[in-house]
Amino acid sequence: MPVRHSHPAATIIQYMDDILVAAPSAGQVDHLVSTITETLQANGFEIANTKIKRGPCVTFLGVGITNSYVTPPKIKVRRDIKTLHDMQRLVGSLQWLCNIILVPPEVMDPLYDLLKGKHPWDPKELTPQATKSLDFIERQMSTSLLARWNPGVPLDLYVHFTQKGGVGALAQGPSEKSQLIQWVVLGRPTHAFSPGVECIANLITKGRRLALRHLGTEPARIHLPFRKRPTTESTAISEHLALALTGFGGEISYATKPPWTQLLTIVDIDVPPKVMDRPQPGPTVFTDASSMTSTAAAVWQAGETWHCVKTCDPTLSVQQLEAAAVVLACGLFQDEHLNIVTDSIFVAKLCLAMSRPGVSTSTTASMLEEALSSRQGTVSVIHVNSHNPVKGFFQTGNDKADAAAKGVWTLQEARQLHESLHIGAKALAKRCGISTADARHVVATCPHCQKSPLWTGGVNPRGLKASEIWQSDFTLCELLKPRAWLAVTVDTYSGVIIATQHLKPNSKATIQHWLTVMAWLGIPKQIKTDNASNFISKSVREFASVWGITLAQGIPYNSTGQAIVERANQTLKAKLEVLAKAEGFANSIPSGHHTRMLATALLALNQFPRGDEANSPIRKHWATQTLEEGPQVVVKNELGEWERGWRLVLTGRGYAAVKKEGKIRWCPLRSIKPDLKNETNGKL
Repeated sequence: MPVRHSHPAATIIQYMDDILVAAPSAGQVDHLVSTITETLQANGFEIANTKIKRGPCVTFLGVGITNSYVTPPKIKVRRDIKTLHDMQRLVGSLQWLCNIILVPPEVMDPLYDLLKGKHPWDPKELTPQATKSLDFIERQMSTSLLARWNPGVPLDLYVHFTQKGGVGALAQGPSEKSQLIQWVVLGRPTHAFSPGVECIANLITKGRRLALRHLGTEPARIHLPFRKRPTTESTAISEHLALALTGFGGEISYATKPPWTQLLTIVDIDVPPKVMDRPQPGPTVFTDASSMTSTAAAVWQAGETWHCVKTCDPTLSVQQLEAAAVVLACGLFQDEHLNIVTDSIFVAKLCLAMSRPGVSTSTTASMLEEALSSRQGTVSVIHVNSHNPVKGFFQTGNDKADAAAKGVWTLQEARQLHESLHIGAKALAKRCGISTADARHVVATCPHCQKSPLWTGGVNPRGLKASEIWQSDFTLCELLKPRAWLAVTVDTYSGVIIATQHLKPNSKATIQHWLTVMAWLGIPKQIKTDNASNFISKSVREFASVWGITLAQGIPYNSTGQAIVERANQTLKAKLEVLAKAEGFANSIPSGHHTRMLATALLALNQFPRGDEANSPIRKHWATQTLEEGPQVVVKNELGEWERGWRLVLTGRGYAAVKKEGKIRWCPLRSIKPDLKNETNGKL
């Protein structure tokens, strides 16, 4: 700082161990170099004479500087991209060039797309578009030059709107022979849609800041890309430009085209608005979407009749479906002014922002922009609150669109017909033009015609192989006081029961029990429990996460989901009671015999066959292989229809597991039967 204060006419720029010195005369430069060298040596630093470069042509941070122009640094553009980390390093190195050479946003856009990922090691490779971008950047590095700034000549700021953002330039001289001083480029927009006027305003703000920071002066003239002065009727234009030009005291000019505009894909933003915020004479279409049916709908009234168009896509979110409904509406009445009414504030604001060209960065915004720009007529987008108790024109139309999206338009008519005549499902489907499944739903919900429950009996899912699904529970056994709590785990495939004795049912006891069971049966994929605090505690969840075990809880206050382990509890306690009576222990087992009696009960239950089983549970757990693919069967669904294409995987007492397209389904044994019409082997 002392050197800077003593030489106010000089320019000294220091970055790390590089120092650039400039002064009005060569003698002043030599004096400055001597002063800086002495100051650094006095503070313990040294500058080798071989490192000092003098003359009109020097290089600072790779940038070549001469008397009249500046050349960009020679950065090696790597193309051997393998991972996301490599791509990040490449894009980071190119950021140094954005103010020195022309790199429009549409050139960087394919490179930004490759930065998407979840991990630094994600595989990446250059796309054809990214390769073209790198070719363009390399050509600019070899041919581009910037002029040296002349403080005696006024500074101009040019701003242009392109396909993916905007490009500006600080330059000097007449427009037709303007010499570039510095490029001004915006980063990638962060909003779903950025209006072109907003991009222009951001360029003006950034250009003014760069001029003040690097040159110490404001631009004397700003060139806007409008053919004439914007009118005050556009609030958006007035607000954006007013904020960007706050405090600017220079001259504003319009419709100037310097030489470098030939390299840009300029988009004209000085066009009449396509979207309006107030209704105009023309058809009115109401739009809505439903997440339940994944349907977007647009309805309109012609005379006394309502018409409807729909689209269905389960992969879209609710916001995307709302936008898809507006796209459907834009496809109607192409040559007329169209009034679109939506209850989505997000879609309404997004459409209003698209009144003039802009930059879309999301799939939803791109879809809407394309639909709006493809129309010949203009559009008014109106937002209304859904389900408003005040009925009127807008609410009636919104209710119609809501009913169409939820698929209850024709179902409501079918329900009214069934309530009056109580006709069957097939006649109802044929009369109302709905599917047989929907007609069955209408009949099934009628209290007078419903002859059977809507849902058939359920089945507790079991494992298809050993240690796939366990069920665990704590049960109180009075025979084992004072350590009366038994932690019980049963393998739902083999039926092996493992139990350990504990003082109280807490998370520590749960983890100790599962470690013991894992030592005997292996590591499970899933453990199903009830909602007791010891099973849902943080320590138990962390234990399961470490071992890669999925925890599943049943329905609160409903023990049927734990039927397998509840049955195992009763079986184990019944066996302990029999063994205790055989040894003369009537009310309780002495503490010294607890371990022996529990081990004896588990030996009897696991090492010998139970009931009609041919093998013992422990032999089934370690020796039996599951059936990979069984015979074809038909399965009865909840509507009483028999579905084909299923294969039998496993059967048990009253239950079965079937498989179709990789999906396992558990069902009651009465709900399946052999597929006698299977023709895969050429037989009926």
